[in-house]
Amino acid sequence: HLFFLAAVSKMSDWPTLLGNKFLKKDGSVVGAEAVEGKTIAVFCSSMGCPPCRVFTPILAKFYEEYKQLDPGFEVIFCSSDKDETSFLEYFKGHHGDYLAYEFESDACKKMQVHVSATGIPCLAIYDKTGKLLTKKGRAIVQENTAKSAFESKLI
Repeated sequence: HLFFLAAVSKMSDWPTLLGNKFLKKDGSVVGAEAVEGKTIAVFCSSMGCPPCRVFTPILAKFYEEYKQLDPGFEVIFCSSDKDETSFLEYFKGHHGDYLAYEFESDACKKMQVHVSATGIPCLAIYDKTGKLLTKKGRAIVQENTAKSAFESKLI
């Protein structure tokens, strides 16, 4: 894993690390153009995790409000669910209108390693070049309104 982290730490590798295939809640698939040039929040979570189920609706509301202030912001859900049925139920029924990696995709697995998500829920925020801004996105979302986070340039 250390070699992998060193290899993807270069900003030019960001598009490769991020991936190029994302699900929308309606089941459609979009490509890299959906995230290109955007600030990205990678949300590592699972339906089987009680703190995740508490945080997910908070993130969904925050996303809806923040996206109105900054259309260049996107969340990608990276599931730790045990099966695809749980993943789809959780994503379609409880998340905001943001993107998700396909269940057990290589891109999701690589991003979990890159984020170093030792515990969930984890919200890591990256700038448009792939520079990690913070792994404490969960605290930012829980402690601020979308407007205050935007005005304070916390994201």
